[in-house]
Amino acid sequence: MRSVGFAIFLLAILIRVSLATDGDWLFRILGSVETALSDNWKLNFIYKSQYGKEGEEHNLFKQDYDIGLGYSLNDHWTISLNYKQEYERDTEGWLIEKRPHINLKYRWQWGPFRLENRNRTEFRFKENSDYVTRYRNKLSINIPLHWLMKQYNLYFANELFYNLNDEGFNRNRFYVGFFRNFKKFKPEIFGFWQYSEDDPSWVSEFILAFKLSLKL
Repeated sequence: MRSVGFAIFLLAILIRVSLATDGDWLFRILGSVETALSDNWKLNFIYKSQYGKEGEEHNLFKQDYDIGLGYSLNDHWTISLNYKQEYERDTEGWLIEKRPHINLKYRWQWGPFRLENRNRTEFRFKENSDYVTRYRNKLSINIPLHWLMKQYNLYFANELFYNLNDEGFNRNRFYVGFFRNFKKFKPEIFGFWQYSEDDPSWVSEFILAFKLSLKL
C-alpha cells in the first residue's frame, strides 16, 4: 500500500506541475519489449505515442517505432544499433522521419546509487527538412527506495541535445521518475521539463509519461 500511495503522490505532483507550467504540456505513452538472444545479445522494440494540447483537447500528434540490437561488452559497457521511424502530424497529413542511431552506455554503482551515462548519435532524415546529425548525452541516477521495497526506484536524469551543424546546443531535458521492477515487467511514471531553442528565445514544455517495459 505504501508503494501505491507513493506512486499516486508522485503522479499528483507531476500533474500539478504540468498545470502550472507556462506554455504547452504533453502526454506520452510508451511501451517496450526486450528479449535476450544470448548472454550478450538483446533485441529491443519500443513504441511511443505523444499527445499535444490543442485548446481543451489532447490529440495524437506524434508516434514512433524503434527497434534495436544491443551487445553487452561487460558489466559496465553496452553498445546498440537502432532504427527509429517517427510520424509527426502536419497540417496536410503525417511527416515521416527515418532515424538510425548508435548508442553507447556506461553503467556503474556508487554506494546504493546506480548511475548510467548514455551517448547517442542520431542520423535524422526528415521529410521536407534538411538532414541533421544529432548527439545526445543523458546522465541518470537511480535511487533505491529501501523503505518501500528493494525493487522500487526513484530516478533523476538530465539530457543534452547538440546538433552537429550550425545550431549546436539547442535542447535540454530534466527528468524525474518512479518505477517498480517485477520479474518480467516494469511499470514507470515520469515527467520531464524540456527547454528548446526557438529563435530568438527558448521555450519550455512539460511532458508527463507512462511506460511499461516487458522482458520475454
